[in-house]
Amino acid sequence: MKLKIFYISFLTFNFLYLTHLKADIGKTGASFLLEDVSARTVGMGSAFCAVSDDAGLISVNPAGLNYIINPELTTMYRKGLIDSYYGFAGFVYPVLPKATLSLGALVFDGGDIDINYLDGTSRTVKLAQDMAISLGLGSNIGEYVFLGGNAKIIKSKLGEQYSANSVSGDFGIIVRTVNDKFSLGISAQNIGNGLKYQDIADQLPLILRTGIGYKLLGLNNHTLLIAGDVLFPKEDSMKTHLGIEYWYHSLIALRTGYKIGYEPDIITAGIGIKAFQGQIDYCYISVLDELTHKISFTVRFGSQKPYSKGEKYYSKNMPKRAIYYWSQVDIKDANHKIAREDVEKTKKLLEERKNEEITMQKDKKQKDMINNNILEIEKIMSLAISKEINVSESKKMLEDVKNYYKKEKYEYTINSLVTIKQKLQIQLADEENKRNEIKKQKETIENNILEIEKMIEKAINKGINTLVAKKVLEDAKNDYKNKKYDSANNNLTIAKQKLQIQLENMEKLIKKEKNIAVINFRLRNVFASEMLVVTDYIRGELKNTHGYYVIEADKVDKVISEMSLQQVDITSSKYAVQIGKVLMVKRIIVGTISKIIDSYLIIANLIDVETGNILKSENIRANSDKELNNACKTLAKKLIE
Repeated sequence: MKLKIFYISFLTFNFLYLTHLKADIGKTGASFLLEDVSARTVGMGSAFCAVSDDAGLISVNPAGLNYIINPELTTMYRKGLIDSYYGFAGFVYPVLPKATLSLGALVFDGGDIDINYLDGTSRTVKLAQDMAISLGLGSNIGEYVFLGGNAKIIKSKLGEQYSANSVSGDFGIIVRTVNDKFSLGISAQNIGNGLKYQDIADQLPLILRTGIGYKLLGLNNHTLLIAGDVLFPKEDSMKTHLGIEYWYHSLIALRTGYKIGYEPDIITAGIGIKAFQGQIDYCYISVLDELTHKISFTVRFGSQKPYSKGEKYYSKNMPKRAIYYWSQVDIKDANHKIAREDVEKTKKLLEERKNEEITMQKDKKQKDMINNNILEIEKIMSLAISKEINVSESKKMLEDVKNYYKKEKYEYTINSLVTIKQKLQIQLADEENKRNEIKKQKETIENNILEIEKMIEKAINKGINTLVAKKVLEDAKNDYKNKKYDSANNNLTIAKQKLQIQLENMEKLIKKEKNIAVINFRLRNVFASEMLVVTDYIRGELKNTHGYYVIEADKVDKVISEMSLQQVDITSSKYAVQIGKVLMVKRIIVGTISKIIDSYLIIANLIDVETGNILKSENIRANSDKELNNACKTLAKKLIE
């Protein structure tokens, strides 16, 4: 038994070596998954990622599934080394306008091998048997973007002794123009866990593939397609596939391709023939100085004529593609007239859809505007309510507007919302102005209260009765606490005015009590200039030091002149009283100044103008003119004390 296992293991590893040697890409296990299932695909260098327009896409890029309009059945066979072979059968079926299914089965058989044991017995076993069952689904987004995926179940058996199972998936996207002139594709293949034979695990050959396809010619009788793919295997270096396909009258196809990044690079070529509903494709591949052949057969159920293609694409909700194919209907075709009519109808339909879309976009824009305005108004309303603003009218208007909105009267709704918004904004602005005004009033009231309290203090210091002002101030403070700002302002104005009058009267009274006049002193052996110096000294002392209001000398002289008293003795009480009454002073000072050698004698009398009595009589001596200033200051002080 151990010997058997030895031989089987030996053969198994040799098989795996040969399998990897023959694999197109990678250094992973399950290399049979890399097999292209279409001779057409291989013939054009396996550059099919962006083309993917027949059932052969199952092994390349499932994104093209919903591009296929009719059911398709495809089979493939390729002879491998020794007795090995590859086989494939796949079926594509459009089930819904937006969905197409595929079912595929790929098998690999490594052939039989005879095992001779040392005891003389022998046995025939299958070297390897692999199978992958795939279920795919494709759809499209609009008329330009196609996407799809495959789910695969993988089974593998080596030497009828070791088996492994796994699951994997493929995914792809294709962007294709309406006239099929240009396409881009991308796919990821064999995403999943590897195969594990007892303790030996092989990763699946994960590949990221990108491709481009371009039709240089797209005429009814001649089409020329060039394609290129770039492959990024997980466990190998980058590969590049290039291919060309030429169709003559949609009957015969010639293909060639070139694969770069292999050891050595690979050249492929192939042909294809269409007849009735079927298509047979053949290709050969140069591998290790040998030619490998592959053949596939495809059956399409349904008409492939342009008019029928247009109908099928129209049913798949691809009207632009339908227009393109209807426009290809030959003038000799019986359906030419119908095709032209369908083109016009579909163009009209597309224009209507475009207008509907514009209307919908406009409606959506209006709805978004309305919804945003409603939210904004509700926020403004909440703000207004928080500021104790009455918004009942605006609330009622908003409810009415919402009802019109439900009836899809968008223009009226928008205009009404603008009105509500403006109304609320005006209310908020008015409230803000009112608050600012109140703030200013409060600041004014607070400042006036402080000012009046200082005035009351000043009045009290001057002996003024402030009971009334205090009462009015107290009333104003109460009004302020009760937010009766106008009343508070009125009371403060009254208190302020009353205090101002009281203080002014007191000032007048004080000024009247301190009004005083000094008449030029009478001269004895003294020059007039010396006399003027003495009287000016006394006036300055009374005014600057003791706060008296002293009548100006010019005014005094003017009164004396007007009374014609220049020649009389105005130092007597009689004339002094007369002059004092004219000057409206409380008291008047008169006196004499005499000089003996260098010393001065100054005599002054303070007379009460109302009674004519001499209130005080003082004299002082100055030994020189330098002492006159100090002497006059002392004399003035003695007179008013």
